[in-house]
Amino acid sequence: MIISLVGKGGVGKTSISSAFALEYAESGYDTCLISMDFMPMTHYIFNEKIDRLSIIEYTEFDAQKEWKKKYGEEVYNLISSFFSLGPEIIEHISKAPGIADEFLLAKLLDIKNDFDIIIWDTAASSSTLHLLVTEMEFYEHINRDIKFYLSIKDTLTIIKRGAKDPLEILENWKDLAKNVWNLIKNDTNFWVIETDDDLSYIQGKEIGKDLEHMGLKVNGYIMNRYKNKHIENIMIPEFEGNSREIVEKIRPHIKEFIPKKLK
Repeated sequence: MIISLVGKGGVGKTSISSAFALEYAESGYDTCLISMDFMPMTHYIFNEKIDRLSIIEYTEFDAQKEWKKKYGEEVYNLISSFFSLGPEIIEHISKAPGIADEFLLAKLLDIKNDFDIIIWDTAASSSTLHLLVTEMEFYEHINRDIKFYLSIKDTLTIIKRGAKDPLEILENWKDLAKNVWNLIKNDTNFWVIETDDDLSYIQGKEIGKDLEHMGLKVNGYIMNRYKNKHIENIMIPEFEGNSREIVEKIRPHIKEFIPKKLK
């Protein structure tokens, strides 16, 4: 199962994600805390090894590198079946807008069977919602590509000997997009994090509506740094201390939401 914490920048996603991860790990779950923030900060919180807890910081730059490694050759074979181009085109494509987005979430699919629980520390809400919408649309995008390819397949003459049929490549991507979206839709629970001011509260409700509109499961809302103004499912006061001390102070406020498991 994946637990995703979303919210606008600065609401405390990383601290709360870290607290969730520690609670699950110490309850006996093999847990992964994965950060997909543009500037991941989890390595500042955890500087020691913790039993049953793995930390992954995975940015769009990491996604670009893995995309080239996993799909670069396939993409080149696909493009070169239409045009006579050199392999340097792959470096250019890997940096194109949307490429990293479309394959960033595939990392969750890669690691889902390695852990009991994945805690997903997301980027700021606008980036995360964009990422989810992109992934949701990717499946239909690939369907259109397949239809386009089939419409001109008979006219293609530049298919390399021994290379995969472009239709096979597109079908594989279609399966990938479907599997990733099913993972997000069926096996991911979202918590929306807010702070106790009117704007953040309103933004949190809008984020929740957007997630539900996409058919995703919203577990509930977390009010961080609450000041007795708004009430949510989880209420966390404002704490002082270094990053790790704050994480430890958050833990008692979320403990009841962690299922017990024998270690």
